Amino acid sequence: MLLRQPRQIELPSDDMDAVGCFLEYLYTGDYFPKKVPGQRTLETDPSIPKVDETGEQLLKHARVYTLAEKFQVPNLRTLASSKIHCVNSTAKGEIAYARYVYAYTSEADSTVRAPVANFWANRSHTLRAEAEPEFKSLCLEYPQFGYDVLSKLDPWLNCSQKFVWLLIHFVARVLDDKLKRESNAKMHPASGSVRKRPRHSSNA
Repeated sequence: MLLRQPRQIELPSDDMDAVGCFLEYLYTGDYFPKKVPGQRTLETDPSIPKVDETGEQLLKHARVYTLAEKFQVPNLRTLASSKIHCVNSTAKGEIAYARYVYAYTSEADSTVRAPVANFWANRSHTLRAEAEPEFKSLCLEYPQFGYDVLSKLDPWLNCSQKFVWLLIHFVARVLDDKLKRESNAKMHPASGSVRKRPRHSSNA
């Protein structure tokens, strides 16, 4: 006699709000908040701030997007992507969103990655001042982000800006490696009084 298995799907690693939006879409063809017909805005609600200070609204739609990608629901993926462009956010909110995009989407997914790179390529000179530490951290954590932004800059008018980007990224990477080496040295100090000459790479 065959035992009947419970009919349920477990999603322990997925955001509960995103799952709720996913289910709402399956039943109604949309999810909250809905887009205003004919406009690039979302319906207003007291629970939703006019400006997304933390990036939470951007992340809401980004999580729905990746969930739609996971279960191959292209229409929901398109809807979530369109709602992302309706959110009015801040520099720090955009950083949080960009970090999620580069953490949970594939390198070939230009639908969400290309707009992120374009956004920062066009506005980095004004927005970076509002979130400089977060911006540098993002570039170090996801070098592909820095490369994508760099590739979007005008090849002629922004040559000097491109060089500065490369220099900043190189210096930041060197400093990050230096901190890692120093941290490892403190955690694993040399035993006894034996001294070893530092090993220099032949490529240095």
